[in-house]
Amino acid sequence: MLTVVRRDDKTFTFYFYDENGDAINLTGAVLYTTVKQNIDDTDANAKISTTLAVTAPETSGVATWTIVPADTQYLSGLYYWDVQMKSAAGKITTLIRDMLEVVPDVTVRIA
Repeated sequence: MLTVVRRDDKTFTFYFYDENGDAINLTGAVLYTTVKQNIDDTDANAKISTTLAVTAPETSGVATWTIVPADTQYLSGLYYWDVQMKSAAGKITTLIRDMLEVVPDVTVRIA
C-alpha cells in the first residue's frame, strides 16, 4: 500500500522487473496509472488518471509517479490503483495493482 498526505507533493519511484529478475525494457512504452474509489468505476470516473515518467535509460525499468496537491485535494481514505504498461508493440501488461491511502493533512495553510 502507498500512502500520501492529502494536498502534498509526492513522488514514487518504481523499479520494474520481469519474472527472471531482469529490468523491464520500457523503451517506447507508456505507463498509465489510474486511481479509483471503487474498482468497477469507469476510467472516466477515476480520481486520478495520469502517466508515469520513464527514467533514462529506458532499459533500466525505472519510472516515477508524481502526485501534485490538486490530485488529492478532495480525497481521503482508501483507493484502488494500478499501473498498466502499453509496450511499443501495443501489448498491455498490468505491472502493479494495489491500494492507495490518502490521509488527511493537519496544516492546511501554506503561507
